[in-house]
Amino acid sequence: MNYVFKETRNLPVTPIVQSTYYRLACLFADRAQKAFARVDSGDLFSEYCQNVIKDDIVKSSHLPCSHVIAACSSFHHDYTTLIPTVLKNESVYSIYNTTFKVVHDKSYWPPYDGPLLCHNPNMRRLKKGRLNSTRIRTEMDEEVVERTSTPRQCGLCRHTDHIRKNCPCINNW
Repeated sequence: MNYVFKETRNLPVTPIVQSTYYRLACLFADRAQKAFARVDSGDLFSEYCQNVIKDDIVKSSHLPCSHVIAACSSFHHDYTTLIPTVLKNESVYSIYNTTFKVVHDKSYWPPYDGPLLCHNPNMRRLKKGRLNSTRIRTEMDEEVVERTSTPRQCGLCRHTDHIRKNCPCINNW
């Protein structure tokens, strides 16, 4: 899937959708061929399922480990009933064996009769300047709120009606 989204960052929406659509179509066609080859070869389970059973990676895969398979074979019990049908090659092939419909040019589309949607220009983000903070304030920020609620003081004389830059006492220092 990473291949599908590769090189699509910082593109407008339409090229992102087109690129994703056509790359997914290619990916599904490729995986359908591989799944059909596995079904043709006679393998019952998918490659993922076989690797998990072979490597004993049973932590959270809900698949039987090699010990369960050995116990089933000693009691002449079919262990394939313990594996979900989703992991069988026929299921994998049926997933990828879909056809993607071609999206035609806009001139082929039927006329649209629904409501006309217009954007609100006041809701657009300003391109200049720093972005607004989206941080959620918690009780940890109460001290910061108290500090900002008190008026600023001059750095020289500690009065609140001006700042150090235009302090009347600057000539006395």
